[in-house]
Amino acid sequence: RQEDAAARTGETLRRLEAAAAAPESTANAPEAAASPPAAQRLREAATQALPHLREGLDAMRSAIAALENEALVEAVAQERLAARALARAIERFADLRALIELAWSDQAGAVALLEPPAATASETAEITPAAQRVDAAATLAANNRERLERMASMLKDMQDAAAPAAAGEAPDNGEAAAEAAALERLARAESLRAAALAELETLARTVSESQPSAARALPPAQAALDRLAALRRLFFSIVEHLQALAAEQSDTHDRAATLQFESRADRLAPELGLVAQRQSDHANLADALAQALERQADAAATEAAPAQPNGVDAQALAAAAEAVRAGAGNMHAANAIMAAALSAAASSSPDLEPALDEQIAAVERLQEALRLLQPPREGEDQDGAAAAQAANAQQAEPPAEEEERMSQRQALRRLQAIRDRDAQRRRERGQSAGQPDPVEKDW
Repeated sequence: RQEDAAARTGETLRRLEAAAAAPESTANAPEAAASPPAAQRLREAATQALPHLREGLDAMRSAIAALENEALVEAVAQERLAARALARAIERFADLRALIELAWSDQAGAVALLEPPAATASETAEITPAAQRVDAAATLAANNRERLERMASMLKDMQDAAAPAAAGEAPDNGEAAAEAAALERLARAESLRAAALAELETLARTVSESQPSAARALPPAQAALDRLAALRRLFFSIVEHLQALAAEQSDTHDRAATLQFESRADRLAPELGLVAQRQSDHANLADALAQALERQADAAATEAAPAQPNGVDAQALAAAAEAVRAGAGNMHAANAIMAAALSAAASSSPDLEPALDEQIAAVERLQEALRLLQPPREGEDQDGAAAAQAANAQQAEPPAEEEERMSQRQALRRLQAIRDRDAQRRRERGQSAGQPDPVEKDW
């Protein structure tokens, strides 16, 4: 697998080297001529990704050599270096929204590192020295400074593209208002970006002191996170947050389902702990999204607006908030079940079936909210018969989906039962005659 990854990385490296070395004259390329800034940005991204790809490929080759010599510790270290290098190369091609999301995520991690460990912190967090946590937070913050500097040119290009449209000849009032709102949002985004960068520069000075302190570094780190969170809200709608949360919750459900197969307590407990933490994060985000929807519903009702620009009225917003709130309740219930299972994992195989049911219910509640927030657009349901047929088909889908889930769940139960019986037989063989188990041929 490592050799395959290295081969694919080498092929990608050769392609990007060719793209970076291509002549800049692309007059015969319609797509490039139509969008010169985008073409130039793509060329710059390829050039910037090259050193990271070379670093990753070198680390992969070192990992291959270590694996051939069965030096597993060295192989893991090199694979980690390769993964980080690939992530940095991929990031060169990130758009503004992806870059904001990466910066916000890393800054949240930096703040978590600088916060004092709670009384209930894990053993790993308790034994991590404060100096190491400050160093790790400084690395994350340094990466974010570079990201924020790259965002400046992206926002400038977006403002330049929006300005000619806003200065067009006598657009109608609706278009003029939309263009003015777009320019105002970009101006606000630049202000937040500059403020976040200033906080990160303060953080950099704090952590570069002879005796850096997490307590002194935390305020600018938190302030930068607040600015990035506000920047994130400018470019991400609640619908997009709900879509991402539904996808992440489905992935967490799949991870929890695979733990039904795990019979080794030393492997089950750490994995279950990670899944439980993910589930807790999902529940907290769902609570925040429900609160945001409730505020939107209250504002829409107070303003007596019959409908929002996207066709969603106050009643639909309130119903969506209620659905997300119910989904958050399912997520909290799943987290509580997994926390109880984690405490019992050392002595017995936990039953995660109730948690899986709660996770599925949470996804269904999020999907319900998304249907309320994304009503059919004008013209999509002009044919009454087609609409009725679509509704009937939609009503017919849940039983089939439920049947599929039940069959998958039954398969999980059967596989777990097989593993339990196999483990019991091995225990009985080991206790019966006091003889070592025969080695089964696996060749």
